[in-house]
Amino acid sequence: YLQPSVRIFSDNILVAVPYAEERFKRSAFLAVAMMSAVIQVAFLKRGWLTRGGISSGSFFADSVMVWGTALVKAYEFENTVAVYTRIVLDPALIGELQIAVKIDMKIIAWLRQDKDGMFYIDYINRYLNQEVLFAVWLTKVVEQNVAKYHEKTRICQKWLWLSSYLNERLLELECLG
Repeated sequence: YLQPSVRIFSDNILVAVPYAEERFKRSAFLAVAMMSAVIQVAFLKRGWLTRGGISSGSFFADSVMVWGTALVKAYEFENTVAVYTRIVLDPALIGELQIAVKIDMKIIAWLRQDKDGMFYIDYINRYLNQEVLFAVWLTKVVEQNVAKYHEKTRICQKWLWLSSYLNERLLELECLG
């Protein structure tokens, strides 16, 4: 099992998993995806919206600094593409994982593809399947925040995106159930 390393600096949470061999890339991705989902839902349960980016490549960390191309690419995706309350994947990583060509059910279970074509971590998936009260609570929180921020367009858009994501997931669960 690959254990994620978690670092916090400034307003960032970094989740990294080193892998020495190519055959461990999928396991490393799953570890990052799962940890990212747990962190994102933990913040969501406090009413805090988060976004992020996941990439692969060179990465180095010591007790003082973190740096590398993977960090820079993940930051760029978080800052320019994620926009809403989602953790997007670098399209190059999707290619590396060969999700589009060969569907790996373990990986695909953690991903959704958004209307803009970007893949993101399906962070509420596991919680909706396990906690009915979570869906009820989250629906109420989303409605309250849409009403609260209706005049603050950028904030309201993030809550509306979350509402759309939640409604899509609930409809899918209803169809499956």
